Amino acid sequence: MILTLPITGLPEFTRAQTESDRPESIQEYYLKAAFLVNFARLVEWPASMENAQHIVIGVLDQVPFGDALTIIQKKEIHGKKIITQLCDSTTDYTGVHILFLNSDDIELRKLILNKIGSSPILTIGETWRFAQEEGIINFYKHQNKLRFEINPAKAEKMGLKISSRLFKLGRLVH
Repeated sequence: MILTLPITGLPEFTRAQTESDRPESIQEYYLKAAFLVNFARLVEWPASMENAQHIVIGVLDQVPFGDALTIIQKKEIHGKKIITQLCDSTTDYTGVHILFLNSDDIELRKLILNKIGSSPILTIGETWRFAQEEGIINFYKHQNKLRFEINPAKAEKMGLKISSRLFKLGRLVH
């Protein structure tokens, strides 16, 4: 199964991926940033979050993204501007829609996930078994391609409705 998400309206990401002067890891994070935008388009939050003025995407570590986070802040989803926020264990996660836990520190991830509790936040990771054990979506590589897996039960538990289009593109896990 070839996994693709349309990244229309994001020509900067496509261009960034093809620039030969960018290290592979930076290219990967440009693609992950594009995925974050598309995930936001394909997830429905409870009414309390839908009424927010902005879509807030939190990340633990901005460094690997380069300027990709600046680029996504120029985008809008359903008429709402995207805001990115650097997060840590002391962050107040009220109002955060998506949280990318891009850290290998399992204790930090657990601390943050415990703090979030059952808040309707789409949690995304990039570590082995993240979607099965901790969060909702996990990035992984297969045959040198970036893929993602989704835990639909966890999304439902958090009050999130994920589009069937997203389920068709990712691998479902429990």
